[in-house]
Amino acid sequence: MIINYDKISKKNTHDKGKIVDNNTELFKRLIENIDSEAVRIQIANTLPELSILSERNLYAFKELLEKYMTYKDGKEQVSKKWRAIYQNSPSPTVPLSVMLQDENVKREAFESMEFLINYGDFRDSAPLAEVIGSVEGGAHVIANNFEEFFANCLTDLSAITLPCMETPLGRRKIKDNFDRIKGRYSENQWDTSIRGFFETVKRMKGHPEFAEEYKKYGYLAQVYEEAGIPTVQFKDPMEVLELAKQGYDFSEANMLSGARFIKDESFVALLKSPDLEEKMIVLKEISKGQPFRFKSTGSTSLILQTGDMIVKIGAGRRKYEVPYHPRIMMPYFRKRYQDGSCIEVFNYGDTKSADITDEKLLEIYKELEDAGILWGDARKENLVVLKKDNILPDYIASDEFNVMGFLEHPRFPTNKHKPLKKGDIVVCDLDMLYVKGDPNYQRGIFDDVVYNYIDEQERNGIYARSMELDE
Repeated sequence: MIINYDKISKKNTHDKGKIVDNNTELFKRLIENIDSEAVRIQIANTLPELSILSERNLYAFKELLEKYMTYKDGKEQVSKKWRAIYQNSPSPTVPLSVMLQDENVKREAFESMEFLINYGDFRDSAPLAEVIGSVEGGAHVIANNFEEFFANCLTDLSAITLPCMETPLGRRKIKDNFDRIKGRYSENQWDTSIRGFFETVKRMKGHPEFAEEYKKYGYLAQVYEEAGIPTVQFKDPMEVLELAKQGYDFSEANMLSGARFIKDESFVALLKSPDLEEKMIVLKEISKGQPFRFKSTGSTSLILQTGDMIVKIGAGRRKYEVPYHPRIMMPYFRKRYQDGSCIEVFNYGDTKSADITDEKLLEIYKELEDAGILWGDARKENLVVLKKDNILPDYIASDEFNVMGFLEHPRFPTNKHKPLKKGDIVVCDLDMLYVKGDPNYQRGIFDDVVYNYIDEQERNGIYARSMELDE
């Protein structure tokens, strides 16, 4: 059976204004008729061209290669033409993952690393390392060519480091280049996942040569793993499309996707912090051996729970100094570090309580406003129902008072503290609380009830006056 390529294979045709890729039909016909020797001869004669045509049918071409290589003649042809197939492919690591199943191709490919890297996906060695590392003997190849892979890696560096951890030579390469590897992750110069760094650190456990590195970063890797963010699972893109048609609310999925970004940013800040050792001591003391669990995220912070404590780990704050007020939740621990980052520790509270209403939010906003405090991020999600009394810790009034960041000011005296009780509602996000008249005041995101209140004040000329500092 001969398949007429000219009738089927046209790069693009138009059907009522829509672009149609006829190569889909071509690959379908070739796969269906591959038992025919005549069709296999056609494939043999056009393998490099088919690789080019696979741009919109990459995985159909992969399926074609897999079936073609089950035949002796197909395996021989792929062995002869693997370089042309690889070089012509719009995503060469996809056909390579199939072709490496042939021992002849694998041997030649492993001896041709410069060729493979030069024609890799957008000259990025990470996808190439992922394919090679999954094949027997691939970990040795990556270790032997570590410098070339490392220099050309633009995305996930763990595709290189994880296979290297499997061999003595690879581990020596990781040991000798550990500072460079850590720098690649922590300096954010490359689009690489911090998850890969912690996976590499976890595999250092039990290897004596990495005792120092594991001691320093092993606990951080443990916390990262414990603070796993749940995912909303969809079967495939068609399911997502169908759910969208039905009006499905994707807000939770979008929130969790954003949370993963904030989590990674928070751990990058930890990784490169000059105070990392102290921060790890703080986290160990807080947890008392209990695991950390993901709770939520703020605009710049990761919020974790351990036991009955809430821990906020974040990058630099917009506003660190906080005016004291009973409605503002008192932390057990709060400290700003050299790099501007912050750790805060609070009692666990209920953020989902039905008592946190629009009316209560506006009431608390006005209460703070009357006390001379502007809350720049007034939202119900930044309120919490106390599980314990909001007792003022002794150290707030001590010589170390402003370690906590609370302003020492006669307008906000701590010696007049009136603790709120279990069941009362307090502000649990200290990031955007300002004294009236603060020139650095910023508006964040307000819930509608507060936004409408401020809008009405502004229209009546009241809000501008309320911003002024009361002497």
